[in-house]
Amino acid sequence: MSVTNLTNTIWYLNETLGDSGWGSYDEITFNITFTSNENTYNSLYLYSDFSSPIDTCYINNDSTMVYDGWTATAHGRTPSWTNDNYRIIKIIGGGDVRNSIFIEWLENEAVQLKVDNLTNTTWIWRYIYFNEESFDDTYNLESKYNISFTSNSSNYTYISFSCNDPDMDIYDLWYCTTSTWQQGTWTKVLEAQLSYYDQNEYTWTWTNNNYKRITITGGTDVTNPNLIRWLTRYASLVTTYTYDLTQLSLTNEGVYQITGKANAVGCAASNWNGWVGYAVFPQLDTPTSVSVSNTTASFDAIDKAGQYEFFVDGQSIGTYSVTTSGYNVLLDLSTSAFGYGQDTYYATYIKVYDGTSNAGTLLASDISPTAPTTKDKSYIRELVNCQTGNIYIEWYCEYSDGMISEDWLQTGSSNCTVIHSSGSSETAQTTISITGNPAVIHMSAEGLLD
Repeated sequence: MSVTNLTNTIWYLNETLGDSGWGSYDEITFNITFTSNENTYNSLYLYSDFSSPIDTCYINNDSTMVYDGWTATAHGRTPSWTNDNYRIIKIIGGGDVRNSIFIEWLENEAVQLKVDNLTNTTWIWRYIYFNEESFDDTYNLESKYNISFTSNSSNYTYISFSCNDPDMDIYDLWYCTTSTWQQGTWTKVLEAQLSYYDQNEYTWTWTNNNYKRITITGGTDVTNPNLIRWLTRYASLVTTYTYDLTQLSLTNEGVYQITGKANAVGCAASNWNGWVGYAVFPQLDTPTSVSVSNTTASFDAIDKAGQYEFFVDGQSIGTYSVTTSGYNVLLDLSTSAFGYGQDTYYATYIKVYDGTSNAGTLLASDISPTAPTTKDKSYIRELVNCQTGNIYIEWYCEYSDGMISEDWLQTGSSNCTVIHSSGSSETAQTTISITGNPAVIHMSAEGLLD
C-alpha cells in the first residue's frame, strides 16, 4: 500500500466498483468522515453477493444510495451512479483512516486525486492520452469543459477535445473563448498528426510549449470529476513557494540578479532556469529638526518622500501626504568598452535626461575617463524624478565599432517601454516611456571593439 493514513486524501471512485480487499465479507461498513457532492458523511457501506458488482451507500443520519450494482438497462443489468459527483470523496478523518482493508479497496477501486476543486490551481501537462476516461460520452466527437484559465499569456473559458479521426478515436486539444467553434475564438494547442513513417499511427505536437502550463481561476466545471481525474493522470499540479526577499538585507539601490537551486539529501542539486530581477530602492533619509509647538509638529522635508506617518506610543494615528509630481524612476544602467586582444581600456559614459532628447534636464550621469588603467564600467544606480514621462539615455564607448543592447530592457525592469533606439559606432540613444510609478530601468549597453 502506498498510503498508510487516509486523512485529508481525495479519491475518484471507478465507474464500476469491485470487492477487492474484502472478499471474505458480504457487507462491510467503514468508519470514515468524508465529504462528497457537497455533503458530509460519517461512514461508507459496501454490499456484495460475490456474483455481481457491489452496492454502495454513504451514511450520515440516513443512508444515501449512491451506487447501484444492479441497475436495469436495455442491455441487461449494469452498475450506475446516481450522480457522478459522488465518485469524488474527500476523507477528513474517522476510525478507519488506517484500516488496511479499506486502504487496499480504495487503491484498487479509485484514483487518488490532488484536489477536489480546480479553482486557483496551476497544472503543467506531462503528456496527453485521449481515451474514454476523458469524456462524459465515449462516442462524442467533441467534449468541452467550462473552466476559466490562463495559458501562454491569454485567457480562455473552455477546454475542448475535438475528434479528427472517429475511426481511430484520435483527438486534438483546443483552448477556447466561446462554447461553439468560431474562427479566432478556438486555439488548437495540441495537434494529432499522422506519423510520417506509419500512416496508421498518430503523434501529438504542441503548437507552442507555453500552452503546457494552465492556471485555472473558475468555471462551472471546476468540480467535474471527469476533468479532475484526467488532469490528475496527465498533468502535474504546481505547488508555489514564496520567499520574502527583504530578508536579504540588500542596502545598495539597483537591480539584483536573484537565482537559486533545489537541494535534497541523496540527490544532485537542481539550479533555477535563469534568474529574476529584484529592484532595491534607496532608503530615505531620517527626518531631522523635529519639534512640537503647542499642537503643531514640524520637521525638515525629506527628499523624495511622498507621505509621512505619525505614531503615538508605537500606534499609527494617521498620515500626511505631500503633493508630488512626475515619476520616481530607479536607474540601473551600465556600459563598458574593451579592446579584445589588447590590454587597453577605453572611455565610456552614460547620460540620462528628462524628456525625449538631450535638451531636457540632466537627471544623472557617470563618466569613465579616457584610457583608464583598469577595466571599469560606467554605472548609474540611483533614484531620479522624471517630470515629462519620458527618459532619454545617451551611451558612449570610445573607439567602439558599434553598440549593442541599447534597445532592450533587462529582467527586473518595470513600468517602462523602449519607444525608440538608434546608434552609430561610438554612441547610442534610447528613449523610454514611463508607464507607472515607480518605474525601474535596468539596461546594459556594450561597445563592440576589434
